Amino acid sequence: MVQMGVLAPTGDMTVVRRTAQFFLNSFEERLVAQRKEREMATTKLGFKKQLSKEERLEKKKQRLAVIGDQSTIRFDSLPCPIL
Repeated sequence: MVQMGVLAPTGDMTVVRRTAQFFLNSFEERLVAQRKEREMATTKLGFKKQLSKEERLEKKKQRLAVIGDQSTIRFDSLPCPIL
């Protein structure tokens, strides 16, 4: 991130590493959960039930809300701001 010019180099990069690791772990957990959900749906019914447009929009809003909540909680707990 420093090489890309997104982050100013500082002496202690622990906060940046912990934040990056948190998001990577969250992403990995989400992928695992989606994979399990997909497997269960295909083994139970053969195919996953198609969602209506309203259901898809609601599910998308829920996912974005969770991501926003995680980001807010994580960044509010940081001792110093990330540049």
